[in-house]
Amino acid sequence: SLAFHVDPIEIYKVVIYKDIYVRTYMLWHILRGQEDSPTYTSMLFAINSDICMEGRRGRPCLNLLDVIRKDLTYRNLDIKLMNLTDFENLTFLALDKEEWKKLEDG
Repeated sequence: SLAFHVDPIEIYKVVIYKDIYVRTYMLWHILRGQEDSPTYTSMLFAINSDICMEGRRGRPCLNLLDVIRKDLTYRNLDIKLMNLTDFENLTFLALDKEEWKKLEDG
């Protein structure tokens, strides 16, 4: 019998890496898109809402902005997406395709 052991942690790392890669690629498209597109304005609204709106009681819901922030931290990027300046800096990074590919490759 050809039985071999596959480490579940290694499988988990591959799956997580692929998810982060896909979200980073999606973010790249959002940042390079038109500023009046629904996805771009939604990101701006999410960042503004996070800054100035008070949340509800209880455990905060997981949303795409929080997941992107965790992905950026995982990629060891200094941009935290806590304000519009961070969003603009990330947009400038996305315009430089070579630097963004380095970010995607992790």
